[in-house]
Order: sequence, then structure tokens, then C-alpha cells
Amino acid sequence: MDCSEIDYWFQRREPVQIIYLAEGRRPVKTFCDEGWNVIMRNIPYGDKPLDWEEGVDRQWEHYKYGFGTFESDVFWFGNEYLYQLTNQADYQLRIDMIQTADDGKVFTEYAFFRVASEGEGYQLAVGDNMGTAGDVLGVHSPVPLDRQRFLTIDAIRTQ
Repeated sequence: MDCSEIDYWFQRREPVQIIYLAEGRRPVKTFCDEGWNVIMRNIPYGDKPLDWEEGVDRQWEHYKYGFGTFESDVFWFGNEYLYQLTNQADYQLRIDMIQTADDGKVFTEYAFFRVASEGEGYQLAVGDNMGTAGDVLGVHSPVPLDRQRFLTIDAIRTQ
């Protein structure tokens, strides 16, 4: 069970939901937004950029089971939860971004999204994309992340 199976109107009233992951049907709290499971939030305010160390510059174990709260500016669902979630069914990935120059919103959606196991370095796999932001993760992006293993400051995992 995931956010796509929970009624949209209920999600609007109660965006924090319990979903069940494949391995052992483990219940996990998640934030639902119109049928999507929110897996990351990284929001700077105005001219104040995020404090990198307070934000996303963290160790492997922090990323493994996630950090932050659903209400905070910095949130990560957790690599282990992403692995379990994306390996129980076929998933898409949507990335919503705000362009700071004009506060315009852009997005991209990938037709396929999967995260491999920890033993495989939580390697990311994405499919074809569409949207106004272009290919921000795949082969056409400045830093292609498709088919790359996850890296942290304490656990550089090579391919």
C-alpha cells in the first residue's frame, strides 16, 4: 500500500499517512501529496540558503532510514524505505522545483523509478522523462545520476 491507493480528499485533510512496505508489510509513516509519496524536501527561504551540514551533508545511516520531519524544510524518506517501496511495484518519480530567479515552478516526471538494495549501494534507476524541467537525473543532465550508487560523506561507494 502507498499514497496512490489512499483517497485524494483524505490525503488533503491528513497528508501524513501510514503505508506498508513489501518486506514484512512494515508500516512506515509517509507524507502524501495528491497520490505521490513525498520522498525529499529541501527548501531554502528567500536569500537564505540551506545550511549544507544542517541540511543534506549527512552520513550513510542518516540516509538509510531518513531524517527530518514532514513539516521541516529538510526531509529525506530513507534509502531503505525507497528500496522496499520501489521494489514492490512499478513506480514513477516526479520532481517539483522552484526556479529562484523568477519563483517559477518547473517539474520533471520519470516513467520508471527504482532504488536498488543497500548491497548494491542504493543504485538509482530512472526511465524516460517528460516535463518543463528537462532531464535532471538521467544521461542528459549536467551530473547524470541514473545508474549511479548513492554517496555520502562517510561512505564513498564505488561502482
